[in-house]
Amino acid sequence: MQCAFGVFFLPDVDAAAARLAGLLRPGGTFAVTTRRQGSADDVVGPLVQALTERAGRTPDRPEVARRAAQADTDGKLSGWLSGLGVLGVDVRPVERDVPLTPDSAWKFAMGSGIR
Repeated sequence: MQCAFGVFFLPDVDAAAARLAGLLRPGGTFAVTTRRQGSADDVVGPLVQALTERAGRTPDRPEVARRAAQADTDGKLSGWLSGLGVLGVDVRPVERDVPLTPDSAWKFAMGSGIR
């Protein structure tokens, strides 16, 4: 089973992820993709700054961002999955370098929890 950047949009992340992992056949794989701590700062930082200037206050941090922060390092991700009862947790960082353009930044903002 694979969930790419989506599990943290669920209202009760822990219960939903545990349920999904529990649906696996014996020997099945539960894969979760998440962003490393600070990896989206090039997009989020300028967006928050623009919103702050426009609104005159810092916008509230989206709930999905708070949930995702539970697993934004290798150790936190491993601990979270182990705590859900997932056995044999193996965190494998995969480096991705996506060029930041106005179009890709907008697509990221509109398709993420900062929307």
